[in-house]
Amino acid sequence: MNQMGERIKDAALVLLVALSLVLTFGLWNTAPPAEWVDAGGFVPNPAFGFTKSVEELLRPDQVEVRLPDQSLTLLTPFSVPYEKAWEALRKTTAGEWEPVQEAAAFQQKVDMLPHIHFHFGLALTGEQLSKIVKMPDRTSTHVQVRSIVMFQDTDGFHLWLTDGGTTAWQATIGGQSPLFEQMAQWEALPKYEKEAGSSGPIFVPKENLQVPLVTYEVMNLPSDWLARSFFVDPTLPRRIQERDGSVLVTDGNRTVQIGADGQEIRYTFSLPMEAESPDSLPDVKLQRAVSFVNDHGGLQNAFLVQSEEFPEGNRIYRFRSYRNGLPIESELTTVDVALSGNEVVEMKRNTVYLGAQLQSEMAEVKPPPVKDWKQVGKMELVYGAILANGELRLRPVWKISHVDHSLAVFDAITGATWPGREE
Repeated sequence: MNQMGERIKDAALVLLVALSLVLTFGLWNTAPPAEWVDAGGFVPNPAFGFTKSVEELLRPDQVEVRLPDQSLTLLTPFSVPYEKAWEALRKTTAGEWEPVQEAAAFQQKVDMLPHIHFHFGLALTGEQLSKIVKMPDRTSTHVQVRSIVMFQDTDGFHLWLTDGGTTAWQATIGGQSPLFEQMAQWEALPKYEKEAGSSGPIFVPKENLQVPLVTYEVMNLPSDWLARSFFVDPTLPRRIQERDGSVLVTDGNRTVQIGADGQEIRYTFSLPMEAESPDSLPDVKLQRAVSFVNDHGGLQNAFLVQSEEFPEGNRIYRFRSYRNGLPIESELTTVDVALSGNEVVEMKRNTVYLGAQLQSEMAEVKPPPVKDWKQVGKMELVYGAILANGELRLRPVWKISHVDHSLAVFDAITGATWPGREE
């Protein structure tokens, strides 16, 4: 019996050793290869391209102008008229802000008067507003402002602030506003109609527009160095090659994924967040998001910022690149930053940025093929991007979102459905 027991033990031991060898062999052949990112000690993060301040990014994404003859035109971002209007607004001094009791009736009054309406892609806080318009110190700054309207009536010049809903404030401007002196220069700009969309006004051109077709040389940030910039000490994280060709760089808490093409970068931070503190204000969040982007790749060209807020204090900032007054609708040039509290928990960006302009020609853009504006939530004229042979071609397209959450994108020159490819 003892010999039989010993044989059973020996067989079990052999079986366990064999199983261990099989599992080890399988692990070696199925697990993605991992290596230390840098075993040579601390290496400073590389310096990247252009940084942006909050003030540079916190600008209107559209300026609506109602001319004295009641016609309507738009000033597109970074154009000469836009820059002059923005500069004039920043030199404006407002008196004491007073709440507007009947916001809807007040808006109807303003719409019939010559005015300049600055639309923003995110809600401005009182502190941010005070950096745009000079205000008395005693003015309450507990506001959320999505638009600033300057208008003129028989009593003089006024500013009107709205939150995009039913809340509004009004203040009188001291002296003459140079903005209205510039209106004569804007009379030659393309005219628009204001349609009532499901989520607010939609601006539709009354005539064909002239928009440049442009091609740029594609430049790239070094993806490996960009991934390294997310880690203070590069001796801690490991690099893991995935089977789809992408690369993971992780220290267990922070993870950076580099796409198989070496261009797409996605950063995630997995540590549990503390409860949001009382000082977690939008001002602080935006400053944190901008600093994070500056530290990890920067913003190489003209950008504006939009934001979207979610429950439990989560907020996403989207940094959009602009050319010729139009945003580029492409993940190649867009940077998204998500915050929980004041901590960045995710960032998506690309190593691509636009280099030298290689080609440009004017094209005629047709109004969008829409019949029922009440079914439209939002409409934008944007640049669609096509990447090919180291060049990025930008072509104007109409991007239209409907109340049923469907999205339609049309080539703004031919009217055909836009394929939406980034080849």
